[in-house]
Amino acid sequence: MNKLPQKSTMIKLSFALSIICFYTYVFGIMDTVGNEFVTDDVNETNSAQGNADNTDALGDIPPIDTYTRTPDVADYDPPPVIYNERDSINDDEPTEDTEDETDDTPRHETSLPPETPPITATTAPPNNNANNPPTNTQPPPNTPTTATPTPPTPPNNGSVPKTITILSGGNVITGDTLDIVTRVVEAEIGSSFHEEAIKAQVVAVYTYIRKHNESGSNPVLPIKDQASDKVKQCATAVWGQAIYHNDVLINAAFSASSAGYTSSARNVWGSDIAYLQSIKTAFDEQYDPRWQKSQTFSSKEIADNVKRETGITLSGEPETWLKINGRVDTVYVGEMSIGGQTTYKRDGEVVPITGRAFRERIMGFDLRSASFTFTYNRNDESFTFVTNGYGHGVGLSQNGANTLAKQKGFSYRDILLFYYTGVTVK
Repeated sequence: MNKLPQKSTMIKLSFALSIICFYTYVFGIMDTVGNEFVTDDVNETNSAQGNADNTDALGDIPPIDTYTRTPDVADYDPPPVIYNERDSINDDEPTEDTEDETDDTPRHETSLPPETPPITATTAPPNNNANNPPTNTQPPPNTPTTATPTPPTPPNNGSVPKTITILSGGNVITGDTLDIVTRVVEAEIGSSFHEEAIKAQVVAVYTYIRKHNESGSNPVLPIKDQASDKVKQCATAVWGQAIYHNDVLINAAFSASSAGYTSSARNVWGSDIAYLQSIKTAFDEQYDPRWQKSQTFSSKEIADNVKRETGITLSGEPETWLKINGRVDTVYVGEMSIGGQTTYKRDGEVVPITGRAFRERIMGFDLRSASFTFTYNRNDESFTFVTNGYGHGVGLSQNGANTLAKQKGFSYRDILLFYYTGVTVK
């Protein structure tokens, strides 16, 4: 009788212990799994925080600067429909598959005012700058001048002629001075440029036209039907101001782009002009949209052009036809030989074969610049020219002016003093 209760009790105790062990086991597993999930979450959070804290270890990432990229065609106004002259800002790369080439009159390739002899009346310019780059006496491109700006001269101050005259598209155009100047500037660079670059162009165009008119000539320039409000505002801010050298109006030549150096008047037009010297423009390589542009011509095109202009018949291996004998103003092709000759006769005149003569006379301005190199490809019998800059390169560079305004903080006055040596703006 006494054993039965003990056995029953033992069974109950065993059953209870089994229940306790089962729950202990189950809850132990759940706790462990839960802890693992919590640990993973913590580790993930800590890892993310650690990456954020160690961002500097990846190195400094420079901020995006929209002005450090090389400009492209989209930065500028499209070429004007009624004018397709070359060598200015608005005559950039074709935006369509075809380009109107009916007007072969180059922009900014005009001669100086009548008192200055053209290049064809002189002998080939010596290659003085081949080994000695010119020294730029103007402010370096990263240091704007510190002269106190002169307040703008108010319009119609008495010194501004009421009317001026230009040639455009074969037509003589005479009109109100402010109206003509602003419409020319609109055609030259449009309204997308920096305000200070537009102001510099206004002063240069006004000076250029007035100089020619007072010398008895009418300069060839493009012109739009009307100017934008931005160009008009910029013109009003500087109206009446002109560029002088020794108190005489200058021939304020300008072109679309220089080539790391501007050209000197001596090596383009044959006359040494104090304010049109070659200056270094190192920023062109980074910012000029016409840097290192390629153009390809067949050997037949070259031979035909040479024959037409010079009378020289090219024969033998085409790779021996052309040779660059030297450079002027550091980067522009100076003397060349074609078929072994360095001169040719045209209408009884002896013409030196230079980079400029090759670009303008022989190639009919199809080369963008006289700053070029070339290679011959035997496979397709073609010459590939790589040019820097656009136009004759003398005086103000339109692209360069925009670069100096946007990148260096130059005022219009700084720009003009940079490109024209030893001048005053007043």
